[in-house]
Amino acid sequence: MKKFWMNSLPLLAVLFVLTIGFTMFNNLEASPSDTNDPCPDLREICRQEANYAVVTCKKYGNDSNWCKDARRDANKACYNALHCD
Repeated sequence: MKKFWMNSLPLLAVLFVLTIGFTMFNNLEASPSDTNDPCPDLREICRQEANYAVVTCKKYGNDSNWCKDARRDANKACYNALHCD
C-alpha cells in the first residue's frame, strides 16, 4: 500500500498544479469593476435600486414615504446609467 501512494505522489502533484493553474487562468477575465468603463456597474446599481423600489412599494404601499424614497433613488441610479458616457 505504501508503494502505491509513493507512485501516486507525482500524479497528485501534477493534478494539484494543473488545478491551481486552471483556477488562476479562469480568474484573469476582467470584471466590470476592473475596467475603466463605469457603465456596467451603473446599470447593475440601477437594476438593484429598481428591484428594491418594487419590493418596498409592495410592502409599504405606493403612497408611503419609503416607496417614494426608493423610487427617487431608483430614478437617480437609472438616469445615471442611461446617461453614462
